[in-house]
Amino acid sequence: MINTNKKHDRYRFAAAPCSWGIGNPQCSDSPVWRNLLQEASEAGYSSIELGPYGYFPTDGSMLKDELSLRGMSVISGRVFEPLWDRTRLEETLSKTRKVCQLLHAVGAKQLVIVDAVNDIRERFAGISDQAARLDKPRWRTMMSTIRCIADIAMYDYGIRAVVHPHAGSYLEFDDEISRMLEDVPYEKAGLCLDTGHFVYAGLEPARWMKECTFRLEHVHFKDVCNQRLEHCLNSQMVGFRDACDFGVLRSVGEGDIDYCAIKDALDRVQYDGHITLQQLRDPESEISPFEDVRRSLNYLRELGF
Repeated sequence: MINTNKKHDRYRFAAAPCSWGIGNPQCSDSPVWRNLLQEASEAGYSSIELGPYGYFPTDGSMLKDELSLRGMSVISGRVFEPLWDRTRLEETLSKTRKVCQLLHAVGAKQLVIVDAVNDIRERFAGISDQAARLDKPRWRTMMSTIRCIADIAMYDYGIRAVVHPHAGSYLEFDDEISRMLEDVPYEKAGLCLDTGHFVYAGLEPARWMKECTFRLEHVHFKDVCNQRLEHCLNSQMVGFRDACDFGVLRSVGEGDIDYCAIKDALDRVQYDGHITLQQLRDPESEISPFEDVRRSLNYLRELGF
């Protein structure tokens, strides 16, 4: 949560496994998790997100020892599920408990809740006036599921939940985010603001940071190529997944997001949480993930973060 009385000289940045291309923990060409931790540490990060459950060891003691060897910590994990689907509720809550058990074992304090990208909405990501909204029963299910996840995290494991609006999901646009913040009170969960997903949805992240000061408890940094985004939004055949393959979402410093304005907004609200760089790299980039995350961190430090 935000401490409005605390000043700091430097923001706390965390790495994320997705910056190394980790989406599916069973992918055969994923980098070895120990190597990823080592590279994150050498690139200048002292913290990391858990990423998809199962990529890092699920033995908390083992993972904690490996983190300790590198002077690192895990700050958060995630639940990425179709939160509106009542038939998936028990599976979602079961996954929540597994993730929270591991987070608790390694001393992490946040759980990021994300409504998963779905085939209907991903085709209209970023196109608010054409994207179908959930009907009232399924919206109530999504809100109830978020509150249940948050309760399990807090009351069973002492972990604070934050809700992450995401392109291509049923929680993306300004009306949906505002409605969620009303239906899920502060006592249940905070807000995780992802600069890339907000820009993709046509929103100004700096403005939302200032307007949602007392709900803003975690931040993800990405970058966006405006020209490629405009191309995708103007083409009815390009959905969110294809847009990612096309390189719309970029490494921080390689796109068009005004990170000076982002810093000004975070300074104004005296944000004191972590900032995770969740890089989605240019698919044609020949730079290694290690060099990519190091370069982005250096870029932000040069801006005064």
